[in-house]
Amino acid sequence: MAINENDNKASVTCPCCGKITSGYKYCPECGAKLSEQGAIPVIQPDQSAPSGENKPFDDSGLTLLGDFCKRTVATVGGDGYDETVLYRDEADGSYQIHTFSKYDGMPSELHHSFKAKDGAYDALLALVDELQLDAYEGKAGFGLCGGMYICKYLKNGTIHRVTTDNFGMDGPAVIIKVGNLLRSYMGEEIPQ
Repeated sequence: MAINENDNKASVTCPCCGKITSGYKYCPECGAKLSEQGAIPVIQPDQSAPSGENKPFDDSGLTLLGDFCKRTVATVGGDGYDETVLYRDEADGSYQIHTFSKYDGMPSELHHSFKAKDGAYDALLALVDELQLDAYEGKAGFGLCGGMYICKYLKNGTIHRVTTDNFGMDGPAVIIKVGNLLRSYMGEEIPQ
């Protein structure tokens, strides 16, 4: 009987796309490098984080509406990511923008929460249409050396994902517009 070496590996959540996996050095969904520094341990409901460590951010009561992620891999500065996410709170219908950052040498992920200004989601969908992001999804383009930019957005009930690997040379400039838009809708910081 063959033994699957992945069976005894701890599950981790990809810091870039959120896929839960185990036994891989790279995320099978988006290609992000999974390491002790870059991966977020999955905490099961009946467990707690080890003493002195931050628990992973719990977004179970939130709906993802838009996501911009700058992922860095194998550069002089080390692996890491900067991410900006637009959520809708399922409890009260309010909109929030969260930022996440993690790089080598940082003891833990930096996370901040903000109220989103009115019209954030509508503005995101308008930009998606203006940039014609739907047309790039699934196409092969040119990847960036040392990392990639990733954009996810909820449209017509479906999460769409576009990366700089789906574009030509103008990919970074196009996707960065999504990140800039999301950051421009950050309102008052939400105390944690």
